[in-house]
Amino acid sequence: MSSKEIDRKIAVIFATDVVGYSKLMENDEDHTIKAIRACKEILETLFKEHGGRTFNTAGDSILAEFSSAVSAVVCASEFQQLIKERNDANDFKMNFRIGINMGDVVKEGQDLYGDGVNVAARLEALAQPNGITLSKSVYDMVNKKTQFLFNDLGEQKVKDNQFHAFDVVLDPSHKRIIKSNSFNRIRIYAAIGVALIFFIGVITYFELYSKKIGIVEEIDLATDSLPVILVKPFKNLGAEDTSVSNALTESLITSLSQYRGISVLSSSTSFYVLEKKLDDNQLKENFNVNYAIQGSVQSFGNTNRLTLELNDYSKNKVIWSDKLDFKLDDIFKVQDEIGTKILGELQVNVVVGQQAKRWMEEFDKYEKYTLFLNWRREWRKFT
Repeated sequence: MSSKEIDRKIAVIFATDVVGYSKLMENDEDHTIKAIRACKEILETLFKEHGGRTFNTAGDSILAEFSSAVSAVVCASEFQQLIKERNDANDFKMNFRIGINMGDVVKEGQDLYGDGVNVAARLEALAQPNGITLSKSVYDMVNKKTQFLFNDLGEQKVKDNQFHAFDVVLDPSHKRIIKSNSFNRIRIYAAIGVALIFFIGVITYFELYSKKIGIVEEIDLATDSLPVILVKPFKNLGAEDTSVSNALTESLITSLSQYRGISVLSSSTSFYVLEKKLDDNQLKENFNVNYAIQGSVQSFGNTNRLTLELNDYSKNKVIWSDKLDFKLDDIFKVQDEIGTKILGELQVNVVVGQQAKRWMEEFDKYEKYTLFLNWRREWRKFT
C-alpha cells in the first residue's frame, strides 16, 4: 500500500480495561463474564449518549473513538461513577482504568491503528484503578471547558511511548505523585547533594552574568497566568511532500516547550486545529490562545524559504515576521535557529520587553538561552 492510499485523521481515542482481569477470571470465571457484560452495556449506552464509537474489543479491553475530547472525558467520568455505584450495590466488584489520547490514527475499514491508539493504551496502563489519565493534547482541549480538577503527572514513559500525562481528579484523596524507584536512599541523598551544589553554582554564575549583560528590573508578565502559544502547522507551498514543514512545526513546538514562562499547546492540538479549520475566534474561545505562530515553507530545488509570523490575538495583528533561507542538509541547524529566533521574539513581545534582545546576543546556543530564561523566572520568585 502506498503512502497516498493510507487514510489518516486526528481522533480522540478512549481505551479501557478491567483491573486484575486475569485473576478475576481465574478465581470466578462465571461471575467475571457476567459482570463484564453488564459493565460493557453501561459503557455502550454512554458511548451512544456522548458520540463514542467502539472500534475494537478483546476480552476485557475496549477501544472507542470520539470526535470531541470533552465528550470523551465526560463519558469516562460518568462511566467511573456508574461503576462505583454498581460496585457499592454488588458483592462482586469490577474496576476499570481509562486512558484518553488525541492524535494521528490510520483508518482501515471500521478499525483504527497507529501511534494515537498506542498512546491511549499506554495512558490506560498508567491510570489508577477507577481512574482516568489523559494526554496533554486532551488536557489542552478540556482544561478550560470542564469543571474537572487535574493532576499534572509530567513526562511519563510506558514501554516505548513517552508523553505528558494528566490524571482527572475524581477523588481528591486519590491524588498521586508518581515517583521513580530507580534510586536507593543513598543515591537519593547523593543526588540531592550534587543538585544543591550545581544549583548554587548556576545561581552564582547567572547572578554575575546578569550584571555583566546589564539586566535591569522590569515587570515580568509571565506569572501565574502564562501566555498560551499555538504553533500552527507550517504550510507547504508548491510541493506535495509535507515532511519538511511538519518536521519544522514539531521541532519548534518541542523547543518552545522547554521554556517555562509560556504555555505551548501540544503538536496534536496544533494538527487538530488544522484539520478542523478553526478560525482565530474559535482558537481564543476554545483554547484561550494569546499568541499564534504561523508560517510557510517554499522549496526551490535544494533551497527552501521559511516565512514566519507571530500574531497577537489581543491586538488582532502581526507583531513580528521574518524569512529564513536554508538547504535541506542544514535542516537540524535551522531548527535550532528558528527556536532561538522565536523564543527571542516571544521574550521581546510577550514576556519581558526589549531587554530580551540584549540577552539573546550573549548566548550562542538555544539551550543556554533557555536555561538562562528558566533560571531567571525561578529566581524572580524569590526576589
